[in-house]
Amino acid sequence: MDQEVKRGPSGRNTHQAVYYNDQVIIVGGADEFQKYKNNPDLLIYETKKSHWKIIKNNGRFSLERSGHSCFIYNDQLYVFGGISIHNGCYLNDIGKLDLSILKNQTQDQDMSTQFVAFNPIELTDQAKIEQPSLRSAHAFSLIERKNTLKQSVQFWIFGGAQMLNFFNDMYYFDFDMMHWNKVNYNAQRSVAIPTPRAAHTMVYYESNRSFYAFGGGNSHQMFNDLFIYDIDSKCWLMPSIGGEFPSPRAGHSATKIDEKYFCIFGGGDLRTVFNDTFLFDVENNNWIKIKPFGQQPDRRCGHTATRVNDSKILIFGGGDVDGELFADLYSLDISQMVSVQKNFNRKVNEEFKQSDQTDKSSRSSRRRARKKQIQNNQSKQMTQKHSEIQKIKLQLHEQQEYFSKQFKLFSNLLQDMQNKNDYYFNKYNQQLNELEQQISENNNNNINNSIHSGLDRSFSDFSDSEPSLIKSSSTSSIDQQQLQL
Repeated sequence: MDQEVKRGPSGRNTHQAVYYNDQVIIVGGADEFQKYKNNPDLLIYETKKSHWKIIKNNGRFSLERSGHSCFIYNDQLYVFGGISIHNGCYLNDIGKLDLSILKNQTQDQDMSTQFVAFNPIELTDQAKIEQPSLRSAHAFSLIERKNTLKQSVQFWIFGGAQMLNFFNDMYYFDFDMMHWNKVNYNAQRSVAIPTPRAAHTMVYYESNRSFYAFGGGNSHQMFNDLFIYDIDSKCWLMPSIGGEFPSPRAGHSATKIDEKYFCIFGGGDLRTVFNDTFLFDVENNNWIKIKPFGQQPDRRCGHTATRVNDSKILIFGGGDVDGELFADLYSLDISQMVSVQKNFNRKVNEEFKQSDQTDKSSRSSRRRARKKQIQNNQSKQMTQKHSEIQKIKLQLHEQQEYFSKQFKLFSNLLQDMQNKNDYYFNKYNQQLNELEQQISENNNNNINNSIHSGLDRSFSDFSDSEPSLIKSSSTSSIDQQQLQL
């Protein structure tokens, strides 16, 4: 990198910068005291003359803000949201400035005392139904699509914060309809939705109609993840990424170089700030750490990095962990940076081709040796498998004989038990029959004895009473004869 000029008019961070008509326009930002007492509202850096100009705002839209977003469309400079330096309130308003007055000025005309009017855009109640909540430190990007019928322009924002409330929602402002729209993610098809965050960046690529969101942080942690949001499918994606990753950071800058690369510079975490530079290869999803030539800027975050034509990136302002704010301006040569990477890629390809040509002559021999080795290994494996199969067969045969013997022993034992059971059963029945016969005989003898004893007693009683019976019978006969007379 090279230092363009030693200092700008005042040091600041969390400002925004846009490129317009060979000028870098600096909007808003915070100084050491977080307010804008005696500070200008707009700074303009003339890239061809390498000097600064100051413009005052006397419109109804205040530029005393930081953490806002800024973009140009149709010769109009637009500003959205942020936090007011005047009263500390968070914002979600939109203001604009007609830049034709700057475009019509000659380079030699002094604009330091000129006033411009930044005024708010008045939206209808219908247009505010899906308006974003108050926020600052959000990521943003502008989409311009041109076709044969009309030009479609949308301003997109993602995430941000209000105090300790961090967001991961997304909105876009449609300039055709002049109203806000909230984006509803396709959560079922999304690989992962980014964690709520602020001070991150977002770059748009028309080739795949996708946003690339990187880094940022919240009150708990800093991130170095990279998410891709596909507009058509409304899905968040997390691709497999290679290369040397940037460390987790927030307050860095992300500048689109072309349809293949974007550049990350600086930023910081909770302990330190950085001044390293990375390229992200969009086609190959690969991080590349770059070491630019020349003088390196001090470590910083909250700066801006503005692409100027196709030749360079201008880095302005920012601050460090000690609270120092910078007013310096550095130039990063894009063509040099990209050419270094292309030369590196070409060198790698050439080395690969050279290595391929060198190895080409020996590839066939290595292939034959490899084939022979594979065949030998296969033969050894087949022999080993055959031996294992024979061993298993022998084990099965031995087990079969063992179980056959066991079955025979068990059958003999069962038969022996059956024979013993029959023997004891027959013996038991025989004893039972004998016992029943004995009982029957005993019963018969007892009955006979009882009968004989009873007869004997009856006969004896009869003999004793026989004379009286004869006498009674005679008396009865005499009485009957007397009665007849």
